[in-house]
Amino acid sequence: MLANQLHFAVSTEPLAENFPWEVMLECPMVMLIPAGHPACRRTSVSLADFRNDPFVINTMGLDEEKTLRLCAEAGFEPTIVLRTNEAYTAGNLLNRMQAVSICSADSICSRLPMYGLIDSEGPAGGMGMYERNTVLLEGLDHTHRIGLTRRGKRMNEACEEFYRTVQRYLEAKNRQVQRFVTHYYHD
Repeated sequence: MLANQLHFAVSTEPLAENFPWEVMLECPMVMLIPAGHPACRRTSVSLADFRNDPFVINTMGLDEEKTLRLCAEAGFEPTIVLRTNEAYTAGNLLNRMQAVSICSADSICSRLPMYGLIDSEGPAGGMGMYERNTVLLEGLDHTHRIGLTRRGKRMNEACEEFYRTVQRYLEAKNRQVQRFVTHYYHD
């Protein structure tokens, strides 16, 4: 059924076995934490370090199912105090609620501050912060991936051009995120 309806798709996981999926963006998971959190002084943390913190689920950063699965793998069930699908609102509430949130590095790195929580064009060496911090999560068997699936090799000209545009965008975003991760977490 899917084969007759799909020209191509952007997804965070393969759609079906018989559809090739090419990963275009892959980045690590990070914890978004309030200013002054003890983890702010560390370069990386384990998810288990946050077992006693209240969690905000930001579905723009990582969906609830994956958040719950990662926490279960770390040996705890998170106390969820807020569910939202808007990154900027979630980020603003984290400090006020003294809560934490799991997200992918690409969801906080953006040229558009309303999408990302870190403005890559902002102050402080190009990595402006909006009163919150992130710390790299170590020891996870999970990275955030975005890939492309396409039906066969032939698409009409308009679909092919749109596919190439999406492909170029994801490749550029992957380069941007990799530079951000290297600069912000490893320098």
